[in-house]
Amino acid sequence: MYRLQEILKNPEDSRIAFSEVRKGKLVELTYSQINKYSDNFAQKLKSMNIKIGSKIAIKGENSVGWIIAFFGILKSGHICVPIDYRANEKTTLDIINLSESSLLISNDDLRNKHNTLSFENIIEICKQPSKEFVIPKIKEEIAVILYTSGTTGSPKGVMLSHNNLISNLTQISNLLKKEGKLKSFSVLPLSHVYELTCNVLVNINLGNSIHFCSGLDLRTISKELNLIEPNIFPVVPLLLEKIYQGINKKLNSSSILSLLHRKLPKLFGFIFKKKLGLKRLRFFFCGGAALSPEIENFFDNIGLKIIQGYGLSEASPLVSVNPLERKKVGSVGKVIDGCNVKIDDIDQYGNGTIKVKGPNIFEGYYKNEDATSETLQDEYLNTGDIGRFDSEGYLYITGREKFVIISSSGENIYPEEIEEMMEDEMMMRMRELKACDDPDAFTDAENTALRVIPSIGSTFSLLGAIFIIFTYFYIPRLQRIPYRLIMYMSIADGMSAFSYLFGVAANSEEGISCERSYVFTHTLTLQLLLHNALQQQGLVLFSSCHESILGNRGNVLDFHRSIAYIYCDVCLSSGG
Repeated sequence: MYRLQEILKNPEDSRIAFSEVRKGKLVELTYSQINKYSDNFAQKLKSMNIKIGSKIAIKGENSVGWIIAFFGILKSGHICVPIDYRANEKTTLDIINLSESSLLISNDDLRNKHNTLSFENIIEICKQPSKEFVIPKIKEEIAVILYTSGTTGSPKGVMLSHNNLISNLTQISNLLKKEGKLKSFSVLPLSHVYELTCNVLVNINLGNSIHFCSGLDLRTISKELNLIEPNIFPVVPLLLEKIYQGINKKLNSSSILSLLHRKLPKLFGFIFKKKLGLKRLRFFFCGGAALSPEIENFFDNIGLKIIQGYGLSEASPLVSVNPLERKKVGSVGKVIDGCNVKIDDIDQYGNGTIKVKGPNIFEGYYKNEDATSETLQDEYLNTGDIGRFDSEGYLYITGREKFVIISSSGENIYPEEIEEMMEDEMMMRMRELKACDDPDAFTDAENTALRVIPSIGSTFSLLGAIFIIFTYFYIPRLQRIPYRLIMYMSIADGMSAFSYLFGVAANSEEGISCERSYVFTHTLTLQLLLHNALQQQGLVLFSSCHESILGNRGNVLDFHRSIAYIYCDVCLSSGG
């Protein structure tokens, strides 16, 4: 049986496998070193007398230490349970208990609550000389257990076998073989299967090098991009949206850049790529959520290619990918080799439930037979996504099964389609407004419509600030939440309201743009902070609210959609 750890194979390999910045210096490790260090760590685990086949959890930021721990766990015959490094103590302990993990590898101080080994100890263990390690023959098929929030908010452990992950990384590797030896850039958390499989495991299998960025702020990312000059950059749509917004700000503030972008987009793209450290970039590998066609077309026009795929944790994760040479904007590409995708319960427009079968499909949810039988049906994975194929076999995602609205005529209506239409209309109106030299060219009704959105936003922001302060002082349980967090949220809502009103007073579109950017980037962040703070105190939010704020399968949803789901939850819970 071929095991995942065998992709490290050649112990004499002097090629650079991983790099990271430590204390301001670039540190590089070869495949030979990674192989040896993971052997040393496997020996350490063996000496701890942990029963073979036990679960061992890892919680930490992307680093070489994380990789050494991961392969050391597999080599010693154990199962790895990755935990998001941003998870609070309660969530961490819940996952440890649900997975029955014998050991936690983390810098978190949980020594009084669980058996813990720090990453600092891993580095010291790796440096110690040791005998040649012989990987034991193991019957255990499961390699990792990944915990996802799910629709009910209760974590479910996705069991992925060695065969699941190997089949998926092999399929992806076949797509990239012709690209040669490349450098990849890592910013997404290794606790998510997208980053683990599509970036790290695939590039190890191809003999490429991977750089772990030392920070997630744009300054650090830009600095290390210029240092490494990667060829591959796996991202999620949110990151591309941030870059897109940043470029648009530059274009709006400079008539020269705007002219250059319109007349010579490839030259503009070359200048931009050089400044950001992307001059050697072959493509972005985008996954985790749907990418706006407008953003995808923008990057294509300036010479930055995007490979967009579709998948989920239960599929290890990739199901389909858009071929770089013949892609279709708006689709998630063609189904990868070895996978079989069918569309069930097709409506009059060709939309139906997406179901997937193949060697990459998971083994079930850990100790949750009910959820497993609900999701795995006749060996097919019910993704819960709604989609369709076109005449050339390209897959399109049109919605989520649980969000479908059935009209009085029996027609299926997908909220995502409505949302996309509204967003397209808003963008069109914004472009019209910017292109118009005479503000009076719009009717009073149109100008009023453009100003009413930020006006409503400001009202709710002020009410939100008052409500937060009021509930904090009158609900004793909430007072355990740091006072600083409450004040930050109140100030932020007040500032948000002021910014909306300022846009209205200026009689410009700034009110709208301010609302979109502020709500998405700031308010949602604060909602997440509040959610985590409440969760630490054992308070449970509405089930759909939990998922809509945190996002489906870890993907952040738009705040406006979250508000709609929360509203539905309130109505349902109150009998309304």
